[in-house]
Amino acid sequence: MKNLLLALFLFISYSTIAQTNTDKTIINEIISKYQSHKSITFDINYMIKFFDNEKPIYLDSSVKIERDTNDKVFKSKFAYTRNDSMFQLIKYYDTENLYIIEHKNKKITKYNAKKKETYPVTGNIDGRVIDVYFSKINKIPTAINSPKNIKTFTDSVNYIIVKLQFPDEGDYYDETEQFFFNKELKVIDKITYSVKYKDQIQNNQWLLSNITFDTFNSNDLKESLQHYFNTYTLEDYKPLTKEDYKLLSNKSKAPEIKGFLYPNYTEETDLKFDKIKVIDFWYTSCMPCIQAIPALNQIQEEFKDYVDVIGINPVETKVKDQERIEKFLKRTPINYDILLVDSAIPKAYNVQAYPTVYIIGTDGKIKYSAMGYSETLHKELSKELKKLIKKSK
Repeated sequence: MKNLLLALFLFISYSTIAQTNTDKTIINEIISKYQSHKSITFDINYMIKFFDNEKPIYLDSSVKIERDTNDKVFKSKFAYTRNDSMFQLIKYYDTENLYIIEHKNKKITKYNAKKKETYPVTGNIDGRVIDVYFSKINKIPTAINSPKNIKTFTDSVNYIIVKLQFPDEGDYYDETEQFFFNKELKVIDKITYSVKYKDQIQNNQWLLSNITFDTFNSNDLKESLQHYFNTYTLEDYKPLTKEDYKLLSNKSKAPEIKGFLYPNYTEETDLKFDKIKVIDFWYTSCMPCIQAIPALNQIQEEFKDYVDVIGINPVETKVKDQERIEKFLKRTPINYDILLVDSAIPKAYNVQAYPTVYIIGTDGKIKYSAMGYSETLHKELSKELKKLIKKSK
């Protein structure tokens, strides 16, 4: 009996770790099925919980994707209709242009793909709803066969579940992705993803339903949206110019800064320029902002007799955000003050990207500014501050 139980245990363990011939057959059959079809249609509930967010975000969409191997960005043409509590819109891509169709404003904005204006999808969580591998189906067997990834295969009643664990990279670890191969329907109708960063975890989930293949073509896709092109206002996207991104000029008067000195949420503070100020516009889930913090800590320590570094946070400004900031500070110590401000302050300083850093002299005028993070940040700030301190002596 003991031997029988041991044998049964070993079989179950093996079936959930190693790939069996049956698993391989089903997975290959589904991959081949996807490769053989030109287009796919499905409904999707997409969930993402960002590292710092307390609650996940859910997107509900209906999606149509037509494979186009000549397309360099998405390898496809697509349209997806989002209709949930947050937005009612359609994003349509024909390989030449990306169109954002807004029902509320009855407006269509056209983005030129040749000018790489695809960030409303590539740089937006909306775009994750098409990350279902149909147009890039070959990536799945490549990932499964890669010796770098740890593979686990589970044969459940309804699914062959493939779990991939990827190599750790820097501060990111335990990165995993799971594919749920539906044995009966012969489709991939669920994908999950997770990755850890320090003491946080990000989770993504794609739940697909009503999956059909080859029920439309490019002309059908365009014709189904023609009504909106006939009735809505169409305009070209106007990107920001260099002038729009220009920060306040040196020697100009620094706008007034008011806010709440964290963790005091009741008494507003006026920032005084009694000492040289290095102000850094940041928020907790901004990775370039996080990268800048060690340099700013160092500046505060080195120049503390002459300089105050202030972290200006216009994003996490409510009492409900206090716990989030507390957790952030435990894993990423900040040795300077944090000021919580409303959106008028970054607007006054023309902050178009985070982090943005200014040096303000004791005369209340701008002495230096920089947008984005650079590995030379400490060196640049140190150089400017030494010059200012020398002049003041």
